[in-house]
This record gives sequence, C-alpha cells and structure tokens, in this order.
Amino acid sequence: MKRVILVVVAAGALVLSVVVAARSPTASTPSVVLYKQMVIRHVTAEGTVEAEQATPITAPMEGHQPMKIGWVAEDQTFVHKDDVVIRFDPTDFETSLLRGTIAQEKASNKATRNEVDRTAKSLLH
Repeated sequence: MKRVILVVVAAGALVLSVVVAARSPTASTPSVVLYKQMVIRHVTAEGTVEAEQATPITAPMEGHQPMKIGWVAEDQTFVHKDDVVIRFDPTDFETSLLRGTIAQEKASNKATRNEVDRTAKSLLH
C-alpha cells in the first residue's frame, strides 16, 4: 500500500510540474551565432629546428681560391634535383683568366722575339 501511495504522489508531482511548465511564459532558448572567419594564431617559440631530410651542398673546387656568392635561392624554397640554389660571382675568375691570358700572350711574344733575335744574329754572322 505504501508503494502505491508513493507512486501516486510521484505521478502527481510529475503532472503538476508539467502543467506549471506549460503555463509559464515562453522562455527564449539561449543561442550562439557563429561566423566563418580566418583564425590567426601567433606562437612565440625559441629553439633549434632541424630538417627532416637535408642534402649537403659543396662548392666546386676547380677555382682554388675563395669564391664570392652572387645569388642564393630564397629560404624555405622547395627545390628539385639539378635546381640552381647558389650562383657564384664570376668576376674574380674572369679577372684571373684575363690576367693569365695576358701573361701567356706576353710570354709567347717574348719567346717569338727571342727566336727572331737569334735567327737574325745567326744570319748576320
């Protein structure tokens, strides 16, 4: 009997709360409006970054003298095999080549002059 009374009281309380809720003024449902926009997040960090995969680059050794860099590819540029990443300034090499060519021509002219002088002396004697 106690159970029946407890069930009836619970059912009555439920019905009473539904009736009270139905008669109360309509409350607005809370809502949030979302807008699509770009999200920018700035992160300040400090440390050392290492490449996952890196290929060492060496300079050509034919010059036998210090080389000046004339151009370097932009940092963080993705490159493929045989892409140019550094161009060396050819000015020093061109100057050395020109000086060598001039020295060779002077030596050749001097040797020719000496040969002519020897030939002229042998003809005169």
